Amino acid sequence: MSFLEHSLDPKNGPRLRSDLFPFAVSIHHPEVVSKASPTTVVFRVRPEHVRVFTEPRAEAVEGRILRKFGGVAGQYLVAIQLQDHVVWAKVPSRLGCRLQEQVWFDCPPEAVILF
Repeated sequence: MSFLEHSLDPKNGPRLRSDLFPFAVSIHHPEVVSKASPTTVVFRVRPEHVRVFTEPRAEAVEGRILRKFGGVAGQYLVAIQLQDHVVWAKVPSRLGCRLQEQVWFDCPPEAVILF
C-alpha cells in the first residue's frame, strides 16, 4: 500500500497536480478544498489497483524501478520512484521478470482514496 502526502492550496481551487497523474485531478471533498489555508492531504493507493507498462502511454507517468520482489501466486511487488513519491505496484510474473529500470505507471484517479 502506498500513502502519499500532497499539499493542497485552496487558491488553486479543487484541482491538484500530482506525480501520480499526467494531468491535474479534481478533489471532490468540500471539507478539504474549502479550507482557507494550504493543507496536507494523504492519498492511499493499493498496489493491485495500478498498472505498469514497459513502454510510454499517454495516461501513464514515467517512473524508475527501485526494487522487485517475487511474491504470492507468482506476482511481483514492485517499488517505483516517481518524481516526488515512491509507489508500490503488483504485476503479473510475466511482466515483473521483464521490468527494467524505466517504466510507466498508470493510476486511475478513482483508485485513489483521500485521507
